[in-house]
Amino acid sequence: SITIAASQTLTIQNSRFDYNAGSITGAGALYFDNTVYNLAVANFPSVYHTFYNSKVEATGVVGNSTTLQFLYNDSIKASINNKATGVIRVSHYYNYMTGTFTNVAGSKITIDGANYTSDLYVQNGFTNKGTIELTSLTGYGSGLYIQNGVLTNDTNATIDVIIGVGGARTLNGKITNNGSLKIGYELSSTSSSFINNAVGTVSGLYNLTLTGTRFLNNGTITPGPITGVLGISGDAKNSATAIYNMQIGGLTPGTQHDQYNVTGADTLNGALNVSLINGYVP
Repeated sequence: SITIAASQTLTIQNSRFDYNAGSITGAGALYFDNTVYNLAVANFPSVYHTFYNSKVEATGVVGNSTTLQFLYNDSIKASINNKATGVIRVSHYYNYMTGTFTNVAGSKITIDGANYTSDLYVQNGFTNKGTIELTSLTGYGSGLYIQNGVLTNDTNATIDVIIGVGGARTLNGKITNNGSLKIGYELSSTSSSFINNAVGTVSGLYNLTLTGTRFLNNGTITPGPITGVLGISGDAKNSATAIYNMQIGGLTPGTQHDQYNVTGADTLNGALNVSLINGYVP
């Protein structure tokens, strides 16, 4: 067994680390630099993991209940089940996930723009049951790229585009939203399919810029949480199940009343729900 004390880091460099049995515990961290990390156990150890220019391999599916941070040029070949406290954190570019990925409510993928533009390329689509965050901690951008299949945001799951401190936000690939898509900062997507299903909600005060497809809305559009403008840069089509929740508290768009603004061709359909705020009477 290995115990890593608080504020201590065990660094494994230019090597191969086979974790076949035993335990790795403590309040410290593991750091892998240019190393192959091979697991033949059911779960990642509970300590914080950081990877730099390394490979993660496994025999079978490995559960994760800790934080796995990927810094640069990491290859995640292991199939991972991200459990309720599990966090996949991406803080640099050229990180590739080629194994299967599953997650549950409470788990998180955070692409944080911390050290440079932060990218995660996922070979196979998956169903998100937890939270995906695209943000920027230091002014660099963040991106999630689905290379094959569909990223499905499940009912009660969240994709949260956070304003942070700058940089671009990118969500590429086929996207289907059954949960909550929060556009809290400008978001671009190159996709052949971007669908908000009848049980899905798109909210926020920024623009979704689409390339390669139109926005197909079968669900709810809610600018906000305060009055503002939620935009689609591109074409849109809204079905009969579409719902638009709009607040009106005055005559000025964006500051006193909500707007849903589509720059391209738009087919309107569905129900408009209007609520009056700030004592406004039209």
